[in-house]
Amino acid sequence: MADASPDTADAEKAKLTRLEKREGWLREEIKNHRGHLFSLVQWGITLLAALESSLYFVRRDLAQALMRNQFTVPAEAFSVGRWGFGTLLLLLVCMLFSFLYLNLLNRYYDYRDQLNAASGEYSGISDGVVKRKLKWLPLVFFWAFPLIDLAVWVSFHKK
Repeated sequence: MADASPDTADAEKAKLTRLEKREGWLREEIKNHRGHLFSLVQWGITLLAALESSLYFVRRDLAQALMRNQFTVPAEAFSVGRWGFGTLLLLLVCMLFSFLYLNLLNRYYDYRDQLNAASGEYSGISDGVVKRKLKWLPLVFFWAFPLIDLAVWVSFHKK
């Protein structure tokens, strides 16, 4: 029986080492994913704002050139085809960032759930449950750009 005790102690020590490494990896992944999430939201909103600003100046210059040459009236300068191309571009960028955001967010939540399930085994530190109420807020900001762009076109053609 004396021989079984050191083997049990070694097995317990090896188990604690594995748990320590697993918890460390999970905490590192959570930290990295949180940084990537903030960066993705920041760059997504920045890119959409830059595209919207660029579209404004391109559309303004196009309308001024067409009116200067008297080819069209202001409402006709912004036809569905001319305006829709920019809105479609905004929509595609918005969809790309929304997909990337949701994918990264789901992976973040999975790692948090794994950490909370395993945290009592080694360190005993529990991070608590992540509140998921505001997870839609960045999506609202992403989708605001193409929707506002579409609303502006509708306001130009309102009769």
